[in-house]
Amino acid sequence: MIRCARLALSLLSFMVLVAVPMRVAACSCMEQSLAEAVRTADFAFVGTLVSTDKPIPVPMQPGAGEIVWSWQVERARDAIDTNRIDLAAWPDDGANCGVSFSVGERWLIIAHRAEGHLSTSSCAMNQRMDGVEPDVAADIELMLSVVPAAEPADPDAQPFIPSMPVVFMVGAIALLAAVSGWAFLRRRG
Repeated sequence: MIRCARLALSLLSFMVLVAVPMRVAACSCMEQSLAEAVRTADFAFVGTLVSTDKPIPVPMQPGAGEIVWSWQVERARDAIDTNRIDLAAWPDDGANCGVSFSVGERWLIIAHRAEGHLSTSSCAMNQRMDGVEPDVAADIELMLSVVPAAEPADPDAQPFIPSMPVVFMVGAIALLAAVSGWAFLRRRG
C-alpha cells in the first residue's frame, strides 16, 4: 500500500513539474493617474500605428520578441520636429506587461527612454482613442497640445547646400580666373 502511495505521489509530482511552465513572469504596474503618467513620461503623443518591423504575433503567444512600432504622430505633449515616431515594445504574452496594438489603430502612447530608444508597456497607461470615452479623449487633447512639424513630402525638394571643399574649390577657380583675366588685360594694354 505504501508503495502505491509513493508511486502515486511521484507521478503527481512529475505531472505538476511538467504542467507548470518553465518561464513564470508577472506584470505588476505602479498606480498613477493618467495626467501624472503623461506628465512624467519621457514622451507622450497621440498617433496612429502605421507599421512594425516584424509581424505582430497573435495575442498571448509566448516567446515573441520585441517589436519596433512606427507611429504617425497627430499631437504630442512636447515639441517635436517629425510626425513619425518609432518605439520598442514587447507584444502581449499574458505575463510580460506587453502591448496589444494593431496597424491603423489610434492611441495615446506614453513612452520612456530605455537603452537609447523609446519604449512602452501595458503599465504605461496607453489609451486607445476609439471614441468610446469622449471625456477621456477631450482631457487627452488638452494634455497634448503640440502638433508636430510635417515631414517634407520630397527629400529632393530640400535646398542644396554644397560642402566646404566644393565651396573652396569653386572659390579658388574663380580667383584664378579673375587673376588670369586681369593679367591678360594688363598685358594687352
